[in-house]
Amino acid sequence: MNSIGKYQIINRIGGGNFGNVYYVYDRALQVNKAIKVIDSGDAQTLLKQLDEAAILYKCKNKYIVEVNEANIMSINGNNTVVIDMEYLPDGSLEDQLIRSHFSLIDAVKYTCDVLSGLECAHVKGIIHRDVKPANILLQGKSAKLSDFGLAIELNEGEFASGKGYISHLAPECFPENGNPITNISTDIFATGMTLFRLVNNIDDWRACIESIPNGKVHAINGVLLKKIGYQKYVPTKLRRVIFKACNPDPNKRFMNVVEFRQALEKLNPQIYWYKQNEVQWTGLEKGSGKKLELCVDKKKCYLKRNNRKDNRYTYEYSSAEDIESYFDGIVADTSFG
Repeated sequence: MNSIGKYQIINRIGGGNFGNVYYVYDRALQVNKAIKVIDSGDAQTLLKQLDEAAILYKCKNKYIVEVNEANIMSINGNNTVVIDMEYLPDGSLEDQLIRSHFSLIDAVKYTCDVLSGLECAHVKGIIHRDVKPANILLQGKSAKLSDFGLAIELNEGEFASGKGYISHLAPECFPENGNPITNISTDIFATGMTLFRLVNNIDDWRACIESIPNGKVHAINGVLLKKIGYQKYVPTKLRRVIFKACNPDPNKRFMNVVEFRQALEKLNPQIYWYKQNEVQWTGLEKGSGKKLELCVDKKKCYLKRNNRKDNRYTYEYSSAEDIESYFDGIVADTSFG
């Protein structure tokens, strides 16, 4: 398939719920875009699949991927929904997790962007139901929520059936725990799970889940995070925020996404730390722009600030594990104020 109507297909860039996403050239407007192509069946299914475009259009916000238009087109004799969207070349948070290390500050910033997008959706009565790194796209230093294929519009006080990405589902979404539901609180839970993955830099989530015995049972009980555990460089104050977002008891979670975002904004970011390997970190001081490095020589590990050794952070080590633990402690103590 080389083209769809006015769209010349350049390449496939991903797949979302019920469809494929392509990078295309719009020959009419002479501009590059992204389109989501959703194969449709009967007329009723066709109309339902237009809901994603309608919901995205209602949620116009700088933290939500913008939809330009939606059309029903014939492809090989089959009626197909084509959603015309903005193209974001930087890829998804999941792509970024695979490519490089996330600083804790970047992870928090992107999550705040997602929560701002969700705020817009929730105010309009729309529940996303599929928040995960693959559905969050990057645009420079900002993140945008995408793929509203499972989203649903609710009236105030209503809730929907339990759907979503299994390992990000809150306990109340599982039929094993009674009548499964999704609502604002389950979006908060899924966003907390996303933040957990980012701060721990888990690039292969499936392998991580499969390494945990009885992983689905732990997800059903809402204790998957405890079973996986945190990297030592994640500070306690950030862990507390994530635990509140992902509390198994919905009554103990943040009441809304604004409360969640405000808790993250209070963390007071100080240093962007990036892990290069087990015994080396590089950092960038927020505000001053000073470059930092956690280094090792034959006997000691130390911190360099703008290529000058800071003797306050010099430490004699006895093993590689000792170095890693010491550096993890520095990152945990200095990432936030």
